[in-house]
Amino acid sequence: MKWLTWPLRIIGFLFWFAGRLLATNLAVVKDVLTRRQQSSPVIVAYRTMCDSDLEVALFTILISLTPGTLMLAVRDAPHAHGADPHHGHAGSRLYVHVMYAEDRQRALAELANDEAKLLWALRPGGVPR
Repeated sequence: MKWLTWPLRIIGFLFWFAGRLLATNLAVVKDVLTRRQQSSPVIVAYRTMCDSDLEVALFTILISLTPGTLMLAVRDAPHAHGADPHHGHAGSRLYVHVMYAEDRQRALAELANDEAKLLWALRPGGVPR
């Protein structure tokens, strides 16, 4: 049954991302046009739930396309002894520059939310909760 909803989840994600792009673009435009700068830049290290190179690549593209965020680096997590070969990429660490973050925890929460939405749309079975 989850396979039947997969195309709808992808379409829903694209609409959600378009709205996110609009909102973040408006925040940047507001910051540029007003006298007082609203940005509060922070660099965070974020550990992903991505299982493949494709998921990591799409998530980094999502981050870089969003105004106010920039991918700095991707580091693969060291594989623990006896790690599940099907989840070899889980735990890759992304270093992200975020321009409009209230604090580090909020930036990490927003990245986790974005990643969960992306993986929910990408994976035919959705994201395991």
